[in-house]
Amino acid sequence: MQGLIPILQLIIAISVLIILHEIGHFAACRLFKQDVDEFGIGFPPRALRLWRQQGTIKIGSTTVITPRGHRILLDIEKGMWVDAITERRSDEQYYLEKISVLNPETADLELKREQVEDKVHFRGEITETRMGTLYSLNWLPLGGFVKPKGEGDPSVPDGLAVASPWVRIGVFAAGPLANFIIGILLYAFIVMQVGMPAHVYVAEVSQDSPAAAAGVLVDDVILTVNGQEVTTSNEVRQIIYDNLGQPLEMTLERGTQTLTTSMVPRNPPPEDGAIGILMDHIVEPVSLWRAIPLGAQATYNQAMLIFTIPSEIIRGALSPEMARPVGYKGMYDMYHDVRAEDPLPQTAVNVNVIGFFAMISVSLGVFNLLPIPALDGGRILFALPEIIFRRRIPIEWQNAVNFVFFMGLILLFFYINILDFTNPIQLP
Repeated sequence: MQGLIPILQLIIAISVLIILHEIGHFAACRLFKQDVDEFGIGFPPRALRLWRQQGTIKIGSTTVITPRGHRILLDIEKGMWVDAITERRSDEQYYLEKISVLNPETADLELKREQVEDKVHFRGEITETRMGTLYSLNWLPLGGFVKPKGEGDPSVPDGLAVASPWVRIGVFAAGPLANFIIGILLYAFIVMQVGMPAHVYVAEVSQDSPAAAAGVLVDDVILTVNGQEVTTSNEVRQIIYDNLGQPLEMTLERGTQTLTTSMVPRNPPPEDGAIGILMDHIVEPVSLWRAIPLGAQATYNQAMLIFTIPSEIIRGALSPEMARPVGYKGMYDMYHDVRAEDPLPQTAVNVNVIGFFAMISVSLGVFNLLPIPALDGGRILFALPEIIFRRRIPIEWQNAVNFVFFMGLILLFFYINILDFTNPIQLP
């Protein structure tokens, strides 16, 4: 049972990240006043119809408001003949109470409108359906989906396929944007937990080293190196190693004193480093408003790193084996290693785990923005000619290309997951 806990944690976390991606699409549809036929948790086949929002149908030319819920409106579609019992309320609107579909081969298909007290009985053809979003629970638990009205069918009035290209781009881009926002918030949370390096101080000095000869002591705070202000050990290290074998000036703070000393970094550096010191940081707490820009910077850096992977492989700076995508087992292997790492001291949660899911969220955003048909980036790509050339790629071509690439992505998905077992990713 203990071994199932990390598996369930990973499944739930990835599902939440995918559902948040879909919530981005859903929110954009709401913003641009595009109807959504269905918001599904999990992937089909459908297990349960959870709820349906209030909507409208037209019986003939009469608009009838449909109730919230799901049982009264199962599969009502345009063109069906129905019997409907409605209530006309004080706002002069008709509210549906009961509806049944007529069999066109046996029923009397004549328009009817009868009023008995406060109830109105309609018989007629459904000429328009805007029944509100159906919320469903589906059998495959990983993720979810949003089904905008008329997404791939330009014959549907007011559907997404006939919306302006800017609206379609906004809807398609909103999913990856949601993943980037989650990445920003998670990275900001990490920054708030661990704080920001404010100063670098000397934690240890090796005997007979250039630093020892220059009089550097433990707990000295490093202010500048060769005139450059430094706040992280990486900055100090970079300057030192850029000046191997050359005189190096360092300004230190010792108690209330500020002093300057010089040394020559050893070339080549021995085991204890070029000048023989071990560095650590003095950190300071970070407020939410400072952490969010830092989280945005971390998200941007990771996204750019992912985008540059192909060029790094071509340059030979990165091996294809290290850059290959991973499936669910590969993610589990990575997650297992992350959970096994010691949490940082003085943090309320394991920020290594939070960082892992921030990385997954940003990766989902980048992957979905790739200009590949069937992905959000591919759908955005199809909308661009309409903006640039005022000519639209026929929707039939778009649907066909999206279908072919979707099947290809499914095959790639299975291949990657099989590869996780036959050639597991090598973790450092």
